[in-house]
Amino acid sequence: MEPSVSTPAGPTGDDWPDVVWYEVFQRCNYKTINEAEKACSQFTRITDDNGFWRDHCERDGITLPPPHAVKLAHIKGHDFDYRYLYSCADTGGVDPYGQNILRNVPVNPAVAEAYGEYWMRYHARNCTYESPPVGYNATPEMPTEALATSFIRGFRSILVNLEKAGIEPWVLDKLRPAIVARERHAPRFDCSAVYNFAAQVRKEDEIYPHTLVRWLGKPDASRGDIRETHYPQWAKQPWKTEEILIADYGFGMRNVLVSSTAKDNQFWAGNYGMKFTDTELQLVFPEKLEWNDTEDAAPVDFDETLSEPDDYEYDAFGRHVMYNFISDDEDDDYEDQESVNFSDDYDAEDVDYDEDGDEEEESE
Repeated sequence: MEPSVSTPAGPTGDDWPDVVWYEVFQRCNYKTINEAEKACSQFTRITDDNGFWRDHCERDGITLPPPHAVKLAHIKGHDFDYRYLYSCADTGGVDPYGQNILRNVPVNPAVAEAYGEYWMRYHARNCTYESPPVGYNATPEMPTEALATSFIRGFRSILVNLEKAGIEPWVLDKLRPAIVARERHAPRFDCSAVYNFAAQVRKEDEIYPHTLVRWLGKPDASRGDIRETHYPQWAKQPWKTEEILIADYGFGMRNVLVSSTAKDNQFWAGNYGMKFTDTELQLVFPEKLEWNDTEDAAPVDFDETLSEPDDYEYDAFGRHVMYNFISDDEDDDYEDQESVNFSDDYDAEDVDYDEDGDEEEESE
């Protein structure tokens, strides 16, 4: 009879006290912890503690909500869900309460569009990635990379779902932190250019214009703003930071759309238009926070019956031919409007433009 061979048993959950497993799990990512919870009740007991996830956020450098916001929320019967915060931050590569929610979003459109995080949508057109930016004397203040534009209007838009990024809905509805969008921009030293920067908050079920933040009428300050800046030739303008503060938005806002458009004003071939980079999005909790119990109806600054088309067309300057968007009832009338499209039978190089950007008519 052969002697039996025993294999030393590894430690089970009950062999180690909670404090040991606590430290082990503090060094694991969210996916690992989520799977480990299925093993035994001891693991579930440890990870059910909201304080465990608060400590895990701190350990991994995830910014916590400010203490005065935590205190006010607790008084009102709400506590921040640190597990939710950690899960979104760890799996989505985002720090929602940090200095810049867009910190990890690449500047290069080819890389950014493949970034693919579920909490944001990225779209760019007619923008060229430059590293370093061309047309400047190198200085310590100059950014290392930027998007450059040409005589065809270039644009870039980023739609952020704050809830999916880790901000709980009640935080946006009850505490309503200010939302700040920033971006650096500058023209080349040798070419006149124009630059637009815009930010707008939206409800989750509101339509998403494919390109730009646009209002049908005057912009509603509670929803955001649009800034336009013109620079003359030989401006030698240093890099400037544009900032938009959205502080008085209403109930139910979940998305923030940040968009930038730019072009040169002299219609030169090449990337002589405005450049922009270092886009930031941040939540700011004022020292004197107020609790909002009223589910007020947020102001509507556009017709919610507007529809987004399946096929997008652009004119010769990169402008969306549905720039202000049209309702279904107006669709028939819109088909009669003229537009210039880059289709297979249209060669943009054969078109001449006057100083206002309009096509020159052929002389008979």
